[in-house]
Amino acid sequence: MQPRYFVRACVFIIFASAAGAARGTAFAQTPADAELHARVQTLEEQVKQLKAELDALRGQIAAAPQPVADAGAATTAAANAAPAGSSKIFNPDISVIGNFIGVAGRNPASEQPPLSLTEVEAAFQAVVDPYARADFFLAASPEGLEIEEGYITFTALPAGVLLKVGKMRAQFGKVNMMHTHIVPWADRPLVSQNLFGGEEGLTDSGFSVSKLIPNGFMFVDLTGEVYRGSSEVFHSEARSKLNYIGRLRGYRDLTEGTNLDMGVSYARGQSAALEGFNTERTGVDVTFRYRPLRR
Repeated sequence: MQPRYFVRACVFIIFASAAGAARGTAFAQTPADAELHARVQTLEEQVKQLKAELDALRGQIAAAPQPVADAGAATTAAANAAPAGSSKIFNPDISVIGNFIGVAGRNPASEQPPLSLTEVEAAFQAVVDPYARADFFLAASPEGLEIEEGYITFTALPAGVLLKVGKMRAQFGKVNMMHTHIVPWADRPLVSQNLFGGEEGLTDSGFSVSKLIPNGFMFVDLTGEVYRGSSEVFHSEARSKLNYIGRLRGYRDLTEGTNLDMGVSYARGQSAALEGFNTERTGVDVTFRYRPLRR
């Protein structure tokens, strides 16, 4: 045989052998592939069956009638849920405010230091229940710690009456009801300092009753208060010698950015300066406020 034909014959034999081996391998893998394919089909059938069962269960749940809630159970649940707000008394709103004042210049009539922390006030306020609210204010100053105010406000009394019981600032004028850090001036007015006990003002233990008088002209609020008579202005050791305070306040919006606030106050009680004598105080306050809403 010639060399060229011999090489061609060898190449043909090699390709034929490779093709036969590949075909044998393919035929050898066929049973395993068939088994795997059968398993996949079985799993697909199971998934389809489970999906059909799940759809059937969903249809049954949707078609089932909804249970009617028991009115008694709902009422009980609402009643049990209502006192949840009362837990606020154990977690009151707390605030701490310090009042720091600096004084410059010379004033022989004033003994104020150049720099001083006059007062630190801590407030504890909470809604006791749907019918009452508690407010307590502790004031710490260089003179010591005291209860500046501590009272309970009853907000759901008949006829729209508002009742406060405890130690509080009397509603005489506007300045007396302000705490030190709320006063818009560095010092209280001379009238408050000379006639109403200075920083403490008219603060005593007692009760206050206020009533809103409905009318179509302006907001009118009438307040009557009775105190023990143990303040810088009024003082009495006898139980029958009490301190009485009344205030009539009117408020009206004049325009969109202006309003008028007016008040008349009256106080009567046994004098703290002159034993055995009664003291009367009368006050009138008028405030015109201009605060435009559009600037």
